[in-house]
Amino acid sequence: MNINSLGLLDRNVGIFKQALYKLLKSENTKVWVDKIQGVADGVNDRVRSQTTGASANDLDDENDMLTLLLKKKNEKALNKNQEIEERRLRKFTVGSQFRVLIPQSTQRANRRSFKPKYGDKVHTVLRTLEGGRVEDLSGKIHKTRLLLHVGQANVRRRLPRRQ
Repeated sequence: MNINSLGLLDRNVGIFKQALYKLLKSENTKVWVDKIQGVADGVNDRVRSQTTGASANDLDDENDMLTLLLKKKNEKALNKNQEIEERRLRKFTVGSQFRVLIPQSTQRANRRSFKPKYGDKVHTVLRTLEGGRVEDLSGKIHKTRLLLHVGQANVRRRLPRRQ
């Protein structure tokens, strides 16, 4: 699972739980099993401002007008993401150095927040590839969004001091 999708997932689970709690409280009952489908249908039918006034059930690939409205609404964010990607790619030129993000699966289990950790090994870019990827000197290919660019000052600072 993509680590960045946890926030979206948590938010939607929270919306569902809140709707279920309100229903149980209004009916003064603790029996929730038979209410799940009704709550899910209600949540999916609810109009959201993020979807320009459409419900989750209205979103499909064949609704061209809604797709156009969503793209227009999110154009600024899409352009910002494109600028970030281009800025990131400019950092990774041949000979530049980087560290690789440590996969979450090798870190503490059941981690709910995302604070990136990068390995200590410093890699060097052999060549840049299409799709925001680089190849290091060992021939391994990395996605630039999972890398931390390392300047020369940072590389020297990480070396142990002589006694």
